[in-house]
Amino acid sequence: MSSLQEGDLTLRGTRSPSRLQAARGTEETAQGAEKPFQQVMDVSTGDPHRAGMKPVSFVRQVLAACVYPKLLDEKSLPLDARQRANTLLGICSGRRVGSYCATAYGIPYVCKSVTEFIMRREGGVSSNPEDIVISSGSTKTLLWGRGDSHRCVDPDALPTHPAHTAKHGWIDFGALPAVGGRGWAVDLDELHRALRTTRGHCSPRAIYISNPGNPTDRKSIEEVIRFAATEGLVLLADEVYQDSVYGQGKESLSYKSPV
Repeated sequence: MSSLQEGDLTLRGTRSPSRLQAARGTEETAQGAEKPFQQVMDVSTGDPHRAGMKPVSFVRQVLAACVYPKLLDEKSLPLDARQRANTLLGICSGRRVGSYCATAYGIPYVCKSVTEFIMRREGGVSSNPEDIVISSGSTKTLLWGRGDSHRCVDPDALPTHPAHTAKHGWIDFGALPAVGGRGWAVDLDELHRALRTTRGHCSPRAIYISNPGNPTDRKSIEEVIRFAATEGLVLLADEVYQDSVYGQGKESLSYKSPV
């Protein structure tokens, strides 16, 4: 296990100027300063709950019952939430969520559920539970491969979360400016330019795309897939915001759909 000091050395530059500015604006309005606005809504970190989005109650109820099994007998908790929690506890050793898992990539039942969700989302396109790895987030997953050699992940489209442009010990993110006038689309010429620049100081291993945070359309997705295949890069698509699509007639397209 890494010490706290070592942990501090692996992650830098995650403080967002936008977040600092939002905090300053909030403090100034609270002190009565005259502003052309009454409230500051900070969405710079991609934290929907912090911005006021209501959580999915079913998820919270299932988690609560799993962590505190006595809630399974609490009639005030919806029946479907109690049933789901009981199912999950039934596949945990000792019926406790704190027990060890036989596999390093996640509980097999949960991995199977994820594949079923992906197949429904993609209209029946096959998905294998053995290809599913459960983690606490994309940034943490990238750090799993940490080693002594210096590599980099290239490139991440801007604007993006500051943690994605930070230096994570052995990982460098090459910044790729997205085109605001075209819906923050990823420009293929910029992809090639960023790759050439990055290869000047490290060996790119992957391309990291925040989808639909860019956002992207089918044509752009297909271009990125072909680019990654041609250049021998692993394609990493962060699609945690797949349900956060705004705009009339718009929909979320995954990077798996055109493959």
